[in-house]
Amino acid sequence: MVYLLELNVKGGITTGTTRRIMNYYLLSKYYIPATTLSGAIMNAVLKKEGKMRQVYTSPALPIVNNKPVVFSHYFSPSVSRKAKDYVEIKGGLRRTDANSLRERFPELKHKIGELIVFDKEDGALNYYKQYEPETEVEMEVAIDRTLGSARKGLLYAYEVLIVDKMWALSSEGFEGEISLGRGKNRYYPTVEVRVKKEVELREVKEGDVVYCLTPCVPTLFGKKFIEFDEVWGEYSLYTGWFTTDNIAGQKPVFRVLREGSLIKVKKVLDDRLLNAGLNLLLPIEDLGEIVRWFK
Repeated sequence: MVYLLELNVKGGITTGTTRRIMNYYLLSKYYIPATTLSGAIMNAVLKKEGKMRQVYTSPALPIVNNKPVVFSHYFSPSVSRKAKDYVEIKGGLRRTDANSLRERFPELKHKIGELIVFDKEDGALNYYKQYEPETEVEMEVAIDRTLGSARKGLLYAYEVLIVDKMWALSSEGFEGEISLGRGKNRYYPTVEVRVKKEVELREVKEGDVVYCLTPCVPTLFGKKFIEFDEVWGEYSLYTGWFTTDNIAGQKPVFRVLREGSLIKVKKVLDDRLLNAGLNLLLPIEDLGEIVRWFK
């Protein structure tokens, strides 16, 4: 059992992941990473209860017209290389058959981890559109600690994501205010979190194709967490503080399967990496199943 959270943002927010071009800090992701969200919730729980509790979450993704933004997977390709339209066979993660889609869309392009939002149903197919984020650039100036005034020549800017609502899955049915993003004391809003509903996830069984809602890592530092038969995914780099086992207090960098990757599972051996924002596996039939949570 996990909780489907709705985050009311009502304004611009940084996502915690930026790339710097001169004095401009531009967003590299248009969602809140799982580790950022879980840390904010744990901090709010600590302030409320006076003690720390482990909480794992998914990333926080935008909601568009009450439809959740999701990560594309191998079997929800774009209809052509440059198209912003994506298509998925209903129940496609139970079939893992790309050839039937290719017969209808011969120029389809497999793209993993792209942000897409549900568009419509048409017979046995679900259609999605590429998510088009709205952003603004906020100008700032550094403050001289001695003088307490603007420091000459240190003008800089942050790009912020303009979004009203976001969604996430969480092990904690938390409700209340959390702080996210840079510059919270200047202009970024406090985020109000509420529980939309409880979601009963099916048990992962041998042979299931599961969807990575967070980055996934079957094996790490010689320890196996997931036994698998096949993977449809792409790799990216992960960095984050670890607070468990023999890697406590370290900040390693290693390869992971990016969000939206698929794994045909033999057995889940260990779920402790959930608290590090890794290996949140959804045994869903298709992305339409996530969309239906919002109806």
